[in-house]
Amino acid sequence: LPVANFSTNVSSGTAPLSVHFTDLSQNSTARIWNFGDGSNSTQQNPTHTYSAGNYTVNLTASNGNGTDSKTVTINGLKATPIITWSNPTDIIYGKALDSTQLNASSSVPGTFVYTPSSGTVLSVGTQILHVDFTPADVANYTTASKSGTINVSEKPVLPVANFSTNVTIGIAPFSVQFTDLSQNATSRIWNFGDSTNSTQKSPMHRYSTAGNYTVTLTVSNVNGTDSKTATINVLEIEKISIISGNIYDNRLREASPEGIYSDKEFLDLGATRGSGRYRDVILFNLSGYTNATQINNATLSLFWYYPTSSRLKDTVIEVYRPASAWNSNYVSWNKKDKNTAWNNPGGDWYDKNGVLQGNTPYATLTMKASSLPNNSYYELNITDLVREYSSGTYANTGFLIKARNESENYIAFYSADFINKRQVPELKVAYS
Repeated sequence: LPVANFSTNVSSGTAPLSVHFTDLSQNSTARIWNFGDGSNSTQQNPTHTYSAGNYTVNLTASNGNGTDSKTVTINGLKATPIITWSNPTDIIYGKALDSTQLNASSSVPGTFVYTPSSGTVLSVGTQILHVDFTPADVANYTTASKSGTINVSEKPVLPVANFSTNVTIGIAPFSVQFTDLSQNATSRIWNFGDSTNSTQKSPMHRYSTAGNYTVTLTVSNVNGTDSKTATINVLEIEKISIISGNIYDNRLREASPEGIYSDKEFLDLGATRGSGRYRDVILFNLSGYTNATQINNATLSLFWYYPTSSRLKDTVIEVYRPASAWNSNYVSWNKKDKNTAWNNPGGDWYDKNGVLQGNTPYATLTMKASSLPNNSYYELNITDLVREYSSGTYANTGFLIKARNESENYIAFYSADFINKRQVPELKVAYS
């Protein structure tokens, strides 16, 4: 009878595993190998390659008198992929993880899953990154993983330039106190805009010549620099002129809509029961002012004299720009000239924003209901409107004066026709 026997060069190893079989059978005239993976061979000493797995190999030997068999187990082990991933480049706190850090590679195709994932913002310090790899050929390769460290540093602290001044405009010569309010700065330099500098923290600087000066503070530390600028406006010696002559002023009275009041000694505002509303238009000669940049301030002064008792409501005086020229000989509640009506009874005006019949005045002044005349002027700052007239932005159409809420808040001022010229309307212009 035949006696089946064989040997192998290996019985276990990493797939793909090549095994050489040597037939050691006796008295056999034929043989057949069953390699355990569905394949066979009749060679005497075959070589066979295995994928990962456990396989039972059977050799059956035979002769004319019978058969005999022998088996062995072959263990094909899964290979472990090689993961290449150097420690990722350090990052600054606030920067999210991306492919710059999460860039592992493998010796075989597959997919990577990172922990933490892309888009994560890590805390400051040394952090651990981890990757799990799944091979595309899971039959022959195991999963793999690798960890690495990354250093997350704090954001560099940059300086932030900031400063304040006690004044930004003045008449030459004048001094400005600069106060450094910068953060994270270790050094600084001031450029005062007049070719002088300082490294003091909070210097005082004197400007002797009129002009506009751009002041720059530049601060720095080991991480960088930052700057801030401001403008100092140095004016020439200011002059003041008072316009009180050559004035046209008229009352607009709702109760007498066609009435012309060009020579009355008073101007009135607000409203009373039974008499309706009152408004006024005033025109000053501004032909002597043609450079708006030289006008520093313009104030309309009105001398309050009536009523001598308290009112039910506050009177909020407002100043607007008449929408067109008006004729002092004919202007009334209904008309701006002899045969020309206002579009809106009581006068057409533009507000400070250029809105027709708008409600953002150029100037306001509140006369409290409980207050009484005290033989003095009351002032309205109309600098912006006077500058617009002086620059030629608009033709000089004067001022339309009214009360904000025209109800039970009647008051009166002296007009240009009042006998005492120390109490008539004045326009005071400060210029340089």
